[in-house]
Amino acid sequence: MRMENSFCLNQDARSNAHRCASCPVQSEVTRIMRILGLPLFLVMASIVGGGGHPNTGVDLEPPRDGLGYLPRDGATVSVNPPPLLWVPVPGVKGYDVEIHMVGVGTSETTPTQMAKGDVRTPDPVRAVTSHSPYCLHILDQPLPPGRFAWRYRVRWTDDGTSVSVWSRERRFEVPTTATIFPRPARETVRARIPSNHPRMFLRPEDLSRLRASRTRFPHAWAKMLEQADKVLTAPLMEEPRPWTGGKWNAEEWLKYYGQIVEAARCTETLAFAYLLTGSRQYGEAAKRWLIQFASWDPHGTTSLKVNDEQTMHIMFSGARAYSWIYDLLTDEERGRVRRMLAERAADAYRHLHEGPTPFEQCPYDSHNGRLWHFLGETALALYGEVPEAEKWLDYALTIFWGWYPIWGDEDGGWAEGLHYYTSYNEYALTWLQHARAVLQLPVERKPFYAHAADFPLYVGPPGAVMSGFGDFSEAPPSAGRGRVAAGFAALLRNPTWQWLAEGVGESKRFSPLDFLNAIAEKPKSAAPSAFPRLRVFRGAGWAVYNGEISSPQANLQLMMRASPMGNISHSHCDQNAIVLGAFGSPLLVNTGMRDYYGSPFCKEWYWHTRSHNSVLIDGEGQERGAHTTAQLVAWGEEGNFAWVTADATKAYGARVRNYRRYVSVHRENEDRYYLLVLDDIATTAKHVQVLYHARVPILLEPSTHSFALETTTAKLHAKVFADSNLEFSVSDRYSVPFQPVDARKTMPPPEWHLSVDVPAQPNTARVRVLTAMVIQRKGTASAPEVQWQTELGKENVQVTWSRTGNGQKLQQQVVFHTTNGFIECK
Repeated sequence: MRMENSFCLNQDARSNAHRCASCPVQSEVTRIMRILGLPLFLVMASIVGGGGHPNTGVDLEPPRDGLGYLPRDGATVSVNPPPLLWVPVPGVKGYDVEIHMVGVGTSETTPTQMAKGDVRTPDPVRAVTSHSPYCLHILDQPLPPGRFAWRYRVRWTDDGTSVSVWSRERRFEVPTTATIFPRPARETVRARIPSNHPRMFLRPEDLSRLRASRTRFPHAWAKMLEQADKVLTAPLMEEPRPWTGGKWNAEEWLKYYGQIVEAARCTETLAFAYLLTGSRQYGEAAKRWLIQFASWDPHGTTSLKVNDEQTMHIMFSGARAYSWIYDLLTDEERGRVRRMLAERAADAYRHLHEGPTPFEQCPYDSHNGRLWHFLGETALALYGEVPEAEKWLDYALTIFWGWYPIWGDEDGGWAEGLHYYTSYNEYALTWLQHARAVLQLPVERKPFYAHAADFPLYVGPPGAVMSGFGDFSEAPPSAGRGRVAAGFAALLRNPTWQWLAEGVGESKRFSPLDFLNAIAEKPKSAAPSAFPRLRVFRGAGWAVYNGEISSPQANLQLMMRASPMGNISHSHCDQNAIVLGAFGSPLLVNTGMRDYYGSPFCKEWYWHTRSHNSVLIDGEGQERGAHTTAQLVAWGEEGNFAWVTADATKAYGARVRNYRRYVSVHRENEDRYYLLVLDDIATTAKHVQVLYHARVPILLEPSTHSFALETTTAKLHAKVFADSNLEFSVSDRYSVPFQPVDARKTMPPPEWHLSVDVPAQPNTARVRVLTAMVIQRKGTASAPEVQWQTELGKENVQVTWSRTGNGQKLQQQVVFHTTNGFIECK
């Protein structure tokens, strides 16, 4: 997918809506929309969904949180065949989709109507029309290189006797370099699913090999059985009670969340131990958990509507345990568990696909990003036993072969940050295991997976002290990134990812998937060599610099966020923000701590721009939403010099006409770096505040416009330049109180917050602030004082620094080209 367009409303859809304004139906829709304050998409859908005018239902304006139409009109695609996506209409019976080579013809002149679900490689001399139950459609054969046009229409009836007009055509080009990744034909999937069990993580014919691995991998067996023995007599979780007072509250949610995570772990661990050993003590214990889950009301306190975490954990652990202890269950017990899983899966399918904003069009709900493949797992366990399972599995495969992963990009980046990269890809690896080992599908060919572990490699290399941006980024990277790296290393045979996994080390957790990774063939690890110090993840909007990635105590790590994904989900209002660490210490950090999602502290501090190394305009930060986008404009690296330019104009709304942040880093030697941060802001605001935060005291030198901080391993000295008077202030308090509801969470560590207040010049609408920093390893000889010369008033900003060392005068000049965003080191 192309992240840079994810939130742009489709221009063609907008113009089509204007073009149809004379239509009575469209005019009435527009009138109702304005009265009710509703988006056009929802009102149109409610009207045409009732079987209205056959000329409506196509080329609708996308919902604000939707993807709209893919591929973008005129796009050159990177995957062949590309996913086709359009705006859905609730309640319809499906869609017809047509593709033809540009200039060859359409089905109106050479009709090729196919049976439902039958999709073949289009003949380059005529069109192909196929039926799709979803607004997301992928062919099961690649297209020949060339230019194509596609369109769709709505089916009002199952037999296709009542249809809408065709949509306008949209075009795309398939280059010869596009990754070949057609979805599997439905017949292929059907034929590959084993008729018996186990069929979760492995096929029945794999079981003897798995059990024979004990002599070769005694350590993995011992760890797995140790986990099972620990939970063998664990008390069963009771069905959660309704929310006190009938209203959700954080205290009870956190309590039940902890309980269901442990319950799911017990269930699948015991069931897998039975599968490994055949020991009934493990199987009977797993059965008790399954029957306990089956006794709960699937539409009650553990339903998707009330508490989706409960349902998701029951679905994936229950489906795995059902398949792994299948031979131990009686017919009556199988029936009870099947009914429980089927009801929860049906609820998940309705939630994902049949609501007013189907997940295939509106994919930014974070939890739905797990739910779809838990649905797929459950469908695989029930396939051939529950009629709807085939439909559920087909839906999951459609999502995977479509735009998934929505938060990921083809550089391997993850827009929600390292914490959610880790947790969501740990879950996704279970889906990949099912798809590869059970369905025997080449899922690793999806472009994201070619670089899937580059993100934790750069953001969280061994010994890293920072996590970048997003929820929980105030903490160091978790050990889970090592498990994910190990999984992807085995999947893609990547030695550098294996080096990352081994460098992070083993964690206390050891799941069934961890066991399978432990006994899998691994690539020989190799530390990064000849790697660029600067890595940019374009779709996620992250730039990450590592001075010495393979040596934590010698590394300087700098990260910057400017994301086209906006400030949504688990991202913060921190476009153009930076974080900095060096020589094993965090220096410039994100501040606060997430007590619970959406808490008052979360909204007013933790998510807010004021908690980040960023900029406030007249005391106000960025808005939260998909519209507050930013982008990495330009970047480069040459020798010991690297730089990034980012634009966050849209993140600040009407208060800012233009805001670019230019960042450059120069590595003098293994002990010393120079960092320049130029904020160039066109605004009518009265003042701008440049913010920096640390976990050690920030010492001010107001007379020289300087500040400094020192950790146990590093020292930072900075000087701030502007064409205005500067006012410095430091505080060690938050603007709102931190009041955690989780007893396990204490106050965040002491933190200091620096504000550099820059009054706007009365005769100019432009504010430029340069922060020049010297970062040095503590314990090395102090560098002579650096002399800075700046020219901020010119179109291109010049910065020169010099110092005397080893009897010689050392001088460096950096030029910020504000017209094209480039930064030059002379």
